[in-house]
Amino acid sequence: MDLGELASVEVDFQRTLMASRKFHEALMLVCQNSKGRTWLIGGAVFRTLANIMYGTPVPPETDFDFIVDELEKKIVFREDEGWRLEENHYKNPKLIKDDLSVDLIPLAKVHSIVRRG
Repeated sequence: MDLGELASVEVDFQRTLMASRKFHEALMLVCQNSKGRTWLIGGAVFRTLANIMYGTPVPPETDFDFIVDELEKKIVFREDEGWRLEENHYKNPKLIKDDLSVDLIPLAKVHSIVRRG
């Protein structure tokens, strides 16, 4: 893949996310519950890229994982809109609604960063 193709994939990736209602809903929750920078990681990145590059279908259930600089002290969400709060297996907040889940991962708790100091 040359730089032109890579740039095209990047544009398509951003366009795909920006067109996703679920991504916007997830990002709103992240912005309400964190401070500082935010990075999208995990399956949402890989599935979206596989779809763009190879036409691999994206399943209807969506899991967005975000590393955040810092979590707010209290996680806020709308129970009346169907959201519930759980913990993922790393004890980080996981917000779930129907076929959408959003994991909030504080940068200070990312294992590879903690391990390296």
